[in-house]
Amino acid sequence: EEGGATDALTVVLTADPSGTVEVRIEEPCQPAQLVAAPSVLLFNSENWQVPQTVTVAAVDDTLMEKNPHESTLTFLVIAEPGSPYEGFVPDPVTVQILENDCGVWGYNGADINQDCQVNIEDLSLFALQWLDMR
Repeated sequence: EEGGATDALTVVLTADPSGTVEVRIEEPCQPAQLVAAPSVLLFNSENWQVPQTVTVAAVDDTLMEKNPHESTLTFLVIAEPGSPYEGFVPDPVTVQILENDCGVWGYNGADINQDCQVNIEDLSLFALQWLDMR
């Protein structure tokens, strides 16, 4: 949630990396929607099986975005040559972010598309929903 609750993810290796493995956690959106801390994790032969926790927080921007909206965390793995993790590309993680920029009362009930504005687009969506019910 922007300006509120955070979430966490845990990263752990499944095999001894035979050296050092660096995992960089990045969010490619511009402007940034998420902050991951720490953003760099280090694993080696001594700690590879110990889960490392990353705290994920939504950037409290002033943009009025859809509620919820999404962003993605990607992982860059840097491993020594010969490591079982050399060239490994983990799947990205999609994060849903709750919006907080429509005032203290949240979205108006007539704001059907949740863009913080009640306008002709909302009337159009209402009409389409109403016609589908018939």
